[in-house]
Amino acid sequence: MDGETMSREKIQKVEVDERTADTVNSDDQPDIFKLNDICLIQIFSFLPIPERIRIQRVCKRWQEVSALAWCDMKKLEIGGKYFGFFNKSLKCEKIDLRIVEKVLRMCGPCLTHIQLNSVDEDSNHYVATNKKLLILVKELCPNLKSIDFSFSICRRTMKFIADNFTNLRQCSIVHVRNKLDDLLSIFLLRSKNLESISLYSFNTKGSCMLDLSAETIKHITLRDCNLFLPENLSHVCCYISVLQNVNALETLSIIYSRKIIANLDTILRLAPEQSNLKTLKIQSRHCLYGNRKAINLSYMHKFTNLHTLELRGGDVLHDEILVNVGQHCKNLQRAILTCSRRVKDSGLQHIARLPKLDYLELEAIPWVTKKSVPHLLELKSFKCRRCERLDERSYRLLIEMSRNLEYIEVGSWSYSRVLFIRYDIKKKRVSSHPLKLCVDGRTIQF
Repeated sequence: MDGETMSREKIQKVEVDERTADTVNSDDQPDIFKLNDICLIQIFSFLPIPERIRIQRVCKRWQEVSALAWCDMKKLEIGGKYFGFFNKSLKCEKIDLRIVEKVLRMCGPCLTHIQLNSVDEDSNHYVATNKKLLILVKELCPNLKSIDFSFSICRRTMKFIADNFTNLRQCSIVHVRNKLDDLLSIFLLRSKNLESISLYSFNTKGSCMLDLSAETIKHITLRDCNLFLPENLSHVCCYISVLQNVNALETLSIIYSRKIIANLDTILRLAPEQSNLKTLKIQSRHCLYGNRKAINLSYMHKFTNLHTLELRGGDVLHDEILVNVGQHCKNLQRAILTCSRRVKDSGLQHIARLPKLDYLELEAIPWVTKKSVPHLLELKSFKCRRCERLDERSYRLLIEMSRNLEYIEVGSWSYSRVLFIRYDIKKKRVSSHPLKLCVDGRTIQF
């Protein structure tokens, strides 16, 4: 019996009979005891883990209702914050496996996603705790589809993962070293249902990536990976082969430091056309001005079916790339551009004129001015923060002249000022459909 079926059957049993209703509605009890079990389950679901454990001690009824509330939990984060204590001698947090086991026995069959955050990495207790933690997860969570291994993985732990967690659809692994390349390869080879893989601080040769399931893998995220450093140019061919073999890839996210530029350029330039790729996300740690050398943009014509593009940092975000995107990515619907002084009005206009673009987000793009506003009139959603040269007059012009705009969020406009000029803007609008304006975290309806 899976978790969802068990949850439905238990929820059906919490209908309050007439005797319970009479007791609950007694005037002598506090207001919260007058609520039926369905309401209590909803309230308990918003409580943090420690509180959900404590409320079981209030009364027998709350203990039974709390057990039902655990069945609605689908995601769980395990770490020292909620499942541990502070060790004064080691001056760090340690996971209490007894608390973890107690919680997993209540909600484990219903869980589909777990994030494992290990602590206490500098002690001998660290490796043993991770192994015992994984054993509990394996035994008590039979319906897991997604796991984030957010701790440094040793060879013994990686072998246990490769042997026992092969039915996952999503997996995130951090701090993978060269000595684990063979075990990671075994894990990827056995994971035939894997759809999403995220690798952080991935310092291996890269050959294990060739064992990804070519027919099922849809999302790849690489962050701070050693394969991109200049001394590892020999590994580039492995990642070109990955892009050649993966047929169903829809999302590619690459987050890197400044040393990545030459290798990333080579990989994307030599890779074949990615007709199925829908989302491309590239972030640079070099913000605003970026590194002296900007990334080559000759590969953008290979992403003709791209729907979402997110670029961050002066290394990867400048006028040349926006011109290239405007020429080749005619199906682009969402663009998120942040942190670059290399973007000006001429570059932004090439993206804004794309026929299917309906969402544009700008942040820390200081050289964009009100000259770009006439090219933004076809957008449905627009967000703008920390763009100094876009002022009140620019936003007013966009709101008044746009016929399709449904949502706009700005960071340089005060709420009181918007209220003062609200009716004046409303009279001058050429469109009659509703518009939401978000300022200072508050929403104003036009």
